[in-house]
Amino acid sequence: MHLKHITLLAVTATALFTACHSNEQEIEDTTAQQLGSRQAILLAEDIGKDSLQAQLCIIDIRSREDELRHRGAADVADKYIGAFFETLDSVNPSLAATLRRAGDR
Repeated sequence: MHLKHITLLAVTATALFTACHSNEQEIEDTTAQQLGSRQAILLAEDIGKDSLQAQLCIIDIRSREDELRHRGAADVADKYIGAFFETLDSVNPSLAATLRRAGDR
């Protein structure tokens, strides 16, 4: 009987840990997507006004993506850069295409 309770507690703890981890991952993914979208909108606004600011924004975007990958968060980096390009493609398709080509080099 005692072993049954310990097993039940272990299973419950594992389930709670998995649920918390899953929730944290979902929050990270959502935050990365929101940030990527926001940066795409800012870049689209800056590109016609201030080329230096636009260049700094592009450097920041790629640096953030690289940092995420370096920390082992490739899935989060994919969500971040994916949301960035998806949003940028909707507001400035030619700029999105240009940056995609530049990133492929």
